Amino acid sequence: MALLDRIAPAWLVVGLVGTCVFVVTLATVQQPTPGWLWALYGLGLACWLGFVLLDRRAFRAAAVSLLACLLVCAALIGPAPDGTPVLLTCVALAVTCSQTRLPSGLLVGALAVTLLFGGGGALAWRQGPASALGDLAVLLTMALIGLSLRQHQLRARLLASYAALDERARIARELHDVLAHSLGALGVQLEVAEGLLAERGDVEGGLLRVQRARRLAHEGLDEARRAVAALRSDAPPLVDALTRGPDQRRQARPRLGRLRVPGLRIHRGASGLQRVAGRAGAARARAHRDAGADRARRWHADRGTIGRGLARDRRGAGMIRVVVVDDQLVMREGLVALRDLVDDVEVVGDAGTGADALELLGSRDVDVVLMDLRMPVMDGVEATRRITSAHPDVAVVVFTTYADDESITSALRAGARGYLTKDAGRAEIAAALRAVAAGQSTFDAAVSQRIVAALASPGRPPAGLTAREAEVLTLIAKGLGNADIAGTLFIGETTVKTHINNLFAKIGVHTRPEAIRYAYRHGLVTP
Repeated sequence: MALLDRIAPAWLVVGLVGTCVFVVTLATVQQPTPGWLWALYGLGLACWLGFVLLDRRAFRAAAVSLLACLLVCAALIGPAPDGTPVLLTCVALAVTCSQTRLPSGLLVGALAVTLLFGGGGALAWRQGPASALGDLAVLLTMALIGLSLRQHQLRARLLASYAALDERARIARELHDVLAHSLGALGVQLEVAEGLLAERGDVEGGLLRVQRARRLAHEGLDEARRAVAALRSDAPPLVDALTRGPDQRRQARPRLGRLRVPGLRIHRGASGLQRVAGRAGAARARAHRDAGADRARRWHADRGTIGRGLARDRRGAGMIRVVVVDDQLVMREGLVALRDLVDDVEVVGDAGTGADALELLGSRDVDVVLMDLRMPVMDGVEATRRITSAHPDVAVVVFTTYADDESITSALRAGARGYLTKDAGRAEIAAALRAVAAGQSTFDAAVSQRIVAALASPGRPPAGLTAREAEVLTLIAKGLGNADIAGTLFIGETTVKTHINNLFAKIGVHTRPEAIRYAYRHGLVTP
């Protein structure tokens, strides 16, 4: 596929080769032109074809030079049948223009000069104006074919660059997914450890949380290493690399001249990231059976088991009953542990998917659901939508790593009454739970800033104005003249006048005062 992409107009070149061989042979037999001139012309056309197929930058100048020689040979050959040498040379020039960045004016000029002064053009004119016009139409058609092929190549390159950018963005999201969950869980564990040590004096519980945080840090580092390794090209095992001699290592070293766009390797990296995520989940599951498992079991025995009823003696009318929904066990453990640090919060259950959360709400008396967004089986947005529909008195607070516009908008439209990112502290989480339990809405600082910015940003320009025309109208309303507007926008005064004429026609005004009133009415400027 790489070869086909590199010689995109090769189908046209192949057709030209067959035509060239047939016509040159026929013309050599029928015409009194010296054979060496035909041989020179055929050799030049063959060399040009080789340069086109190689498609190397170093050969492009040689290909253009050969085309000039071919034009000279075509003129010297004279009246070949139907001006064939001239026609073939011009078609070759069209193909060259389509593969290189030669300006279309060069092609048109060469066609005109060749048609007027070449032997084929003279013969065609002697045969009649209709024949000459027919040859001109053929040549112009070839020119259009060459230009269209060039546009096709440019479009293909643009699409390839867009695909590369999309792939980079997807890989960045994969890396974020791999690392962000571990880092968020790490922050929650450290927050709980700080509360246990500083406020409750629970040294054993605090040390257990610190050990879990350390384990999470190691797992996150391992995941990062695996993800980066999955994105790299395949390398020989370390033992083989160390046992190779210097000559073997030098031969195994990749050469810069053979580098290619690693499109397929990127896809391998993507699947590698998915495998990494799967292995990371398995590693986290196995980590609960390590040396610290005994102490973890003792801790659960003292304080209850996650996912079961956690009714406590302190239950009262002011308690906020919470269900934690997150696909990470360690994150759920950390959030459940908050019940020991917040007096008026009681965690009555936890779930790893949105479907499990819906099932849990059917059997528990719940006030607030602390919901992650990205989970298997059923994501947080769909779970929030179903919970708010089936249990309208239950408030949902999104607790996620992501604070992008799409995630915020989807969660709020689904009915979430709060939105926190996983770097929120214990006090922020407790305050958010209290606020939504009281019927209010709450957002952390980052989300609030994005919402305010979205509400404060101007909408689409009115009356179909372009962004530039809206800028010009705003500056007019602020009292700037054409010269000042041109200086502010770094454009010429003539361009400013063109924008003013266009926007006046679109908004239906004729004078600047009318345009200023229009700008104030539509909120482009404020008094």
